[in-house]
Amino acid sequence: MNLMSATAILALFLVGFQLPQLEELSDDDVAWLDQHTTPVLDRFMPIGEPISDGVAFRSFRDLHYYVHERFFRVAIEYGPTTPHLRKALVVVPIGESIQHQLLNLHRADRTASIEQIQARIKVRRLELVENRCPAMQNRVNALKRLRMPVPSQTVFMVHPEVFRIIVDYGDGRVDSELFEQQHPLVRWALQTYDDLQKCPASPSK
Repeated sequence: MNLMSATAILALFLVGFQLPQLEELSDDDVAWLDQHTTPVLDRFMPIGEPISDGVAFRSFRDLHYYVHERFFRVAIEYGPTTPHLRKALVVVPIGESIQHQLLNLHRADRTASIEQIQARIKVRRLELVENRCPAMQNRVNALKRLRMPVPSQTVFMVHPEVFRIIVDYGDGRVDSELFEQQHPLVRWALQTYDDLQKCPASPSK
């Protein structure tokens, strides 16, 4: 392939691959978003809440505020009437990402408190039960079969998407932060997130 052909192919690729047209953030907006993103994500996607015999997953990308966050939690709920019932919670931003909603609401009214802004953020919460969602058990079984390599020591990434995955079972707890979508545990989590959304929500009480 000659230089002109390679250049033409590269030009066609760049035309077809367009980044989102985003307004440049001011230093104040960057600082404000950095201050509030994690607490707001913890409010809507509580990755740090204790789980029993289960797994939790959350992803987000700082500075790339337009990238949708993801969250699910699958755990066994113990109770006097329904012992050993596995349940799941999936949270999906509605429309724009949580960070993008957060930023737009702040820009629209810079005097609004974070509590007032949080009340206007839109997400969809999908609550699932095991007997209505066969994918739940299937994905748990798939997790148990995983063989996970140690992350590479030679890759340096700037502001990567962060995939936090917590696995908590009787014989131990793993709390990981990974940055590579092709890591087996991340691939498992992304597929699980997609599969759980296909399940019917549990009936309202």
